Amino acid sequence: MRMHWIAARPRGTLRRMRRAAVALALVLSASIWLIAAAPAPAKVRRCTKGTVQVKVRSRATCIAKRLAVPAPVSTAPALAQLRGALTLTQVGFTARGGRRAAPLSRRVGRSWATARARLLRAMSATISRFAGAPRQHPAERTARAAASDACQVIDVLSQGGPGVDSGPGGTFGGSFTSGGVGVSLGVTSSGGMQLGMQTTTGGDTYTMTYESGESECTKHALPACPEADGSLNAYGTKGKVGFSLTVTRGGKVLSKRSYAKTITVETKGQVADDAKLDFVDVRYSETTVLVADGLRYTSYGTRLTRIDMRSGTYAPGESVSIGSAAQAGELVNTAGLEADAGDFAAFVGKTIGDYRSRESAWQSPGACAKLAFDPARDTVDVVQGATGTLHGQVQAVRGGTAAKARWTLSGQQNGTFTPESSNDGAPTFSYTVASDPDGETLSVTAHATSTAGVAEDTWSQKIKKLTTISGTFTGHATDVGLSYDWTGTATFTRTPLGAGVTGATWVFQLASGQATVTVSGSQIGSSCQQTGTSTIGLFPKSPWTVAGTAAPFSYQVNAAFLPDPPQATNTSCADPKQNGTPAGLGSMSPAALQSGDNGTLGKTTDDFYAYSGSADATGPADGQTVHWTWSFTGSP
Repeated sequence: MRMHWIAARPRGTLRRMRRAAVALALVLSASIWLIAAAPAPAKVRRCTKGTVQVKVRSRATCIAKRLAVPAPVSTAPALAQLRGALTLTQVGFTARGGRRAAPLSRRVGRSWATARARLLRAMSATISRFAGAPRQHPAERTARAAASDACQVIDVLSQGGPGVDSGPGGTFGGSFTSGGVGVSLGVTSSGGMQLGMQTTTGGDTYTMTYESGESECTKHALPACPEADGSLNAYGTKGKVGFSLTVTRGGKVLSKRSYAKTITVETKGQVADDAKLDFVDVRYSETTVLVADGLRYTSYGTRLTRIDMRSGTYAPGESVSIGSAAQAGELVNTAGLEADAGDFAAFVGKTIGDYRSRESAWQSPGACAKLAFDPARDTVDVVQGATGTLHGQVQAVRGGTAAKARWTLSGQQNGTFTPESSNDGAPTFSYTVASDPDGETLSVTAHATSTAGVAEDTWSQKIKKLTTISGTFTGHATDVGLSYDWTGTATFTRTPLGAGVTGATWVFQLASGQATVTVSGSQIGSSCQQTGTSTIGLFPKSPWTVAGTAAPFSYQVNAAFLPDPPQATNTSCADPKQNGTPAGLGSMSPAALQSGDNGTLGKTTDDFYAYSGSADATGPADGQTVHWTWSFTGSP
């Protein structure tokens, strides 16, 4: 953790400061596990407990820890700024000629303690009053006020919060009394906030005003979602604020002081692959100008620290801080640095809250990240027993692919997916469709945490189930002088392969089938013509197989006739006595339906549910030929 501080200098009154143009740098380097350790400094003195080592103009010194980078606090930044302004009233310094700006408590006496307490209570009540909705429970308003700053109060006022009136020139405002303090609050037409408080105690009247001359509320806006690489950053001017305090007694001014500060911040968060914040780096720069009874004091500071968002602390050990700066070799009152430390602590507390709020929101799947699949959901059909791959990515809503992610698969339906988890940012999963699925959809739910947020979605594809193949077929065969022509129908139903058998092959068996066979011609060696028509059944359980995970699918079929011979009679015989006698033919030797010659039965189809084609075969004897055609349709 490092802090750079340029010390304060009175305005044009000390010649030695003009000559030296004093610019003192205080650098603190802490070797802690959250931040790379800085090079070891030259010999420095050992500091006592509760202090830290710093360098003031190359000289080592020890400063109280509570001032540089204090622990985060849950305080409304506007309230912290008021506390800082009141603390700065205790700054005292001496200018040329011995003129001295004494701490306010010394100038006004005992009434200051009471007035200070009243002003703080009134500011707290004001924030609580305007931070919640009109009907919000008081306890809820108080809790919300702890995270409020001037920008949020401006929003409430501009939208017409409780006790808010519209005034001339586009102003908004309201007034009330709280604990003996008159409070007026408003927003100017230029977007600045105005706050006035006045109280009298012990005869002294304290009038304090707060002014935000420019509204810089939109210049440090934290995005709702991280980038794809996990970065969540915000830059800009957090605010320009100013306080003035006048104390009068008996109509005479006892003291008049003003305090103005410009704060520029930069926060850089980093989200890990579990969609949780690892750390937030904070750069907090401030310029503070204090005018105390005509004397001017200006300080500049930059705080650099890393917040461990896993624990909400700066480091595993205790926080460190830097004490007062030096002015021409003389220590300045530490009140100035204490005021700035309080502002910083409140800012860090609110920053942690802001980042936590974003982190909580993107835990809802889809808020900041979405899943992308290849192939996309419901774009391809898969078949029973098929295998394939599924590619996944996490897409950030702000654009790009998440740099890192953790994936988990669950809810697998009608198939198996491996692996079931992956720490690959863009993993590839393998799947196998069930051979006998219960439903018609292959699906799996993917959940991913990533540098872009949390995403979840279900991937699914329609399963093409094939349980029945039905259709018609024809055949023509020549054998020993006779011609056989037939037409038929057949239905094949799927037969389970048995438990443990996987793969994209389906076996169907003939459930029913027959053909009408017509015989014509003259059998070799016969002096007659043979003719006749009869119906012959097909062998039960004749096989039909289909294989493949995608088109083209291969298939083959071989369905034989039953041994019943075709019926025919003799006609036109040389011996008329033989006319009308049975021809006495033997059983059909060719198959009723066959998808090719023996050894070349395979056919292909591009449609899992359509099977049409033709085939030829010869032999085994000379003159024997067979031709088949078929047209079948599959159904789930």
